[in-house]
Amino acid sequence: MIGQQADVDYSCSVDEAKVVQFPFEISSVTLNTGITPNEVVSIGEDGTILIESVETYGIGLAQATNNAIATCLSDFGDDFEGIVYLFEQDFRFYYGVLLEGSSTSNPNRFFIMSTDSNAESSVRNCRVETTEGLTFSMRNGTSLSYIGNDGLEGVSIDQEGFLYVVEENEETARPTLYKSLINFNRLLDFSDGSLIVLKEIETAVSQQSFYRDEADFSDVFHLSRLDTIYRNELLLLSETRKEFYHIDLDRPDFIDIISLADLQPSLSQVYKPEGIVLSRTNMYITSDNDGDINSTTHFSIKKNPVIDAGPSRSFTVGDPPTRLGEIATVDGYTYEWSPSRWLSDSTSAQPIATPESSIRYTLVVTDEDGCTSTDMIDFMVTVPDLDGDGFNAISDCDDNNSMINPSATDIPDNGIDEDCNGTDAVTQNIMVENITGQVVDPDNSGVLDVCILIGDSIYTKTDSMGLWTISVAVPFDSLEINFRKDENYANGLSGIDLVLITNHILGNDTLNTDLKIAAADTSGDGRTTALDLVLLLRVILGFVDDFPDDRGSWDFIPSTSVLYSIPDEDIITQAYKVGDVNNNATPLE
Repeated sequence: MIGQQADVDYSCSVDEAKVVQFPFEISSVTLNTGITPNEVVSIGEDGTILIESVETYGIGLAQATNNAIATCLSDFGDDFEGIVYLFEQDFRFYYGVLLEGSSTSNPNRFFIMSTDSNAESSVRNCRVETTEGLTFSMRNGTSLSYIGNDGLEGVSIDQEGFLYVVEENEETARPTLYKSLINFNRLLDFSDGSLIVLKEIETAVSQQSFYRDEADFSDVFHLSRLDTIYRNELLLLSETRKEFYHIDLDRPDFIDIISLADLQPSLSQVYKPEGIVLSRTNMYITSDNDGDINSTTHFSIKKNPVIDAGPSRSFTVGDPPTRLGEIATVDGYTYEWSPSRWLSDSTSAQPIATPESSIRYTLVVTDEDGCTSTDMIDFMVTVPDLDGDGFNAISDCDDNNSMINPSATDIPDNGIDEDCNGTDAVTQNIMVENITGQVVDPDNSGVLDVCILIGDSIYTKTDSMGLWTISVAVPFDSLEINFRKDENYANGLSGIDLVLITNHILGNDTLNTDLKIAAADTSGDGRTTALDLVLLLRVILGFVDDFPDDRGSWDFIPSTSVLYSIPDEDIITQAYKVGDVNNNATPLE
């Protein structure tokens, strides 16, 4: 496959091989992406440059084309083996070319040449920018080995400007990939006569059984030139084995071996595959023909559309929506995500997803020729329970209020859907009567903001006089009214309370009322001990804001009133401030 995420075949359809007569032997090929439409640029061993548009690729110099040649390299040698398009600068296109130079005393040189951008002429203006050429060296200063006729055969460049060159090593069957230590992004980076320092890159090819037996590299192409998502992925072409290898330098054991026989039925015409290059839509391969050095086989392969659904990910319900797809919409492509659940648009290249449970989405992309690619993305979804009531954010209609959940009792006619059934309960033809009461402190002052609960649901709160009123449907079997206040735990607490409780524990000066003794029990365990002093001190010093075990800031006698009918008079509830044994808490706080 091409790419780490996508399950993509190399070819959707293969054009018929075209045998084209040229006055030179082609040894490598590159793609000029600086012009539209792109140009396929080939180099012959004698340095002749052939420039073809992607639309006229394989037609050669026939009439009615804008294909062209350039010959400025012919005086520099007759053993050129690699070419790579570098960049456009000052209205010229710049290329790097490899001179293997097996018959020279200075082999393995790298020249920079450029052509003009005049696409209307069959002969392009061409000039060599580095007439001396650059040489290659390892980082320890040694030159590249040169065994027999085995030298550098192919060159490519990645998106960051690092050069990649392959050494044929056909005689030893140990082909090698090298990478430059610095990157090259402009003409000034290539100093004539200077060294390009390389490091050897281990590839998964060396792990194959045919390595050291029958292996070679004739060209290389770095896939990041197509898209930066292919950060460290390359194609390596083998002339001897008539196949190419897709490798990923980030995954040392990964290799995909593709035989040219699987792509091109007319394999008899593929004698010595010399060059490989990819555009976003096609793969272009050139090959010498057996017994005829003046002809070459061109064929292009229609690739399935490039696809990337994106990396699998974790998602928590309530998080911001997340976008799928790593590649934006391409004109002429159609997109289909399935299932469509929780997607903003299942026919978009990059829909917005808000999944509510773990799910796998499958993306199918179809191009204008009917070629398809498929990719998948998995979501591992977590559904939180924000209010801790035992119901997650999906099933709970208000996950910020623990009093509202599917198991709550729905209080009729209050405009709140407590039980999450979609509507508020409504009483019909039922008599409603009021129950009233008052909550007072030890000084008989009304206590403000005490929650009056029917069951576990807050119905109302007391006013500044401690008064409250609830309306209930009658008759009823039983009605449980609870009281709770858990605000301002430090209200009325001071060192005086600590001293009084300490004396009570020591028996020196006991607390003289049941309410004071109950107030001293900050732990709520029914006893007055040193633990109560510790809990009280932590609140006074501000270390904590409340007492443990869900103890309220006020307590009530009784804490629960169970009614079986409407009482004849107000329900009076005695309140005391927990921890306040000298009764100086303010009931209005």
